[in-house]
Amino acid sequence: MQLIVLGMHRSGTSALARLLNIMGAYFGPEGISTGANPENPKGFWERRDVRDLNDMVLYSVNCDWDRVAHFRLDRLSDVTISKFRNQASKIILEMDAHRPWLLKEPRLCLLFPLWKELLEVPTCIHIYRNPLEVARSLNKRNAIPIDVGIALWEKYNLSAIKSSEGLPRVLVSYNELVQKPVETVDYLYTQLKEVGVQGLRKPFEKEISAFISKPLYHHREGEEDLVKYLNKSQMNLFDKFIQGDVLQNTVTYQLSSEARISLNQYKDNIQKDKMNQEAQ
Repeated sequence: MQLIVLGMHRSGTSALARLLNIMGAYFGPEGISTGANPENPKGFWERRDVRDLNDMVLYSVNCDWDRVAHFRLDRLSDVTISKFRNQASKIILEMDAHRPWLLKEPRLCLLFPLWKELLEVPTCIHIYRNPLEVARSLNKRNAIPIDVGIALWEKYNLSAIKSSEGLPRVLVSYNELVQKPVETVDYLYTQLKEVGVQGLRKPFEKEISAFISKPLYHHREGEEDLVKYLNKSQMNLFDKFIQGDVLQNTVTYQLSSEARISLNQYKDNIQKDKMNQEAQ
């Protein structure tokens, strides 16, 4: 089984990946991880080779993880796609010797269609978080404006939901994972079994409690604050996540006009700053 974690940056993808690893999913050989830092003191649970490969694809069309206003897969050159397939196939071949395995890297939300072509039995696990919490976290970590952070949340999640259509998939709430870790992990384990995932075990309560820590849950936002920052489309998308029906093919995949404007302005501002620095 090939487990794919899909979620926006700062949405709990690292915690989810570590839990899947505790449940028995293979992550990779020693030394392959991007490690840990104050942002994620318990590790990002990302493979360096996967992150570098995803970055290569984004950079090839002058994009980055936070500059995706004009990113489209059909803009990729044949050379880039060929290079991607060659390197990704080697990664998957190594991991397939250790099924079930997991793959987690937030850029997968945008690039999963490329990976999906090389997989045999993928199961997608979507994890979501309050978009304003995500935006606050990105603002503190990367100085990204709140409206841009929310626009990125919308872009990443819409792309992830669309690209996982037709595959077995499970939905997890980051809030519930932190507030009710044992119950949420039990739910995750049950859901994975129901969609046909084999080879995992249910972690002991002590294992879960030792890893999931409420003090690590920063930037909590109340629901009443959302209406101040989210547009109608974003509110509707978040509501579908909360109701649990976001994976029932009821989502409109068109990015909201407000989000598109925010992402475009952000990209233009970065380009202007870069030009000013080069001119000095």
